[in-house]
Amino acid sequence: MFNESSFYKLGARARLEQPPRVDVANQVLARLRSQTRIVTIGERPLAWIAAIAAAAAAPIAAGGVYCWTQLTNPLMQAFYAMAW
Repeated sequence: MFNESSFYKLGARARLEQPPRVDVANQVLARLRSQTRIVTIGERPLAWIAAIAAAAAAPIAAGGVYCWTQLTNPLMQAFYAMAW
C-alpha cells in the first residue's frame, strides 16, 4: 500500500534542496533592445470599420426586434385573426 512516512521523508529532503540561481534579466533586456520596432496600424481604421459595421447592423437589429415582438405577443395573434 502507500507508505506515508517515506513520502514525508522525501518531501523533507526536497525542501532542503537549494534551487539553482539563474539570472537571465540582462539577456532578456538585450534581446528586447535589439529587436526592431514592429509597425502596427493605428486604432483609427479599426474604429471606422466598427462604426460601419454598427451602422449596417442597426437596421437589421431593429427589424429583428420588431419581428420578435410581433411573433411573441399572443394578443397580436388574436388581433391579426380578427382582422381577416
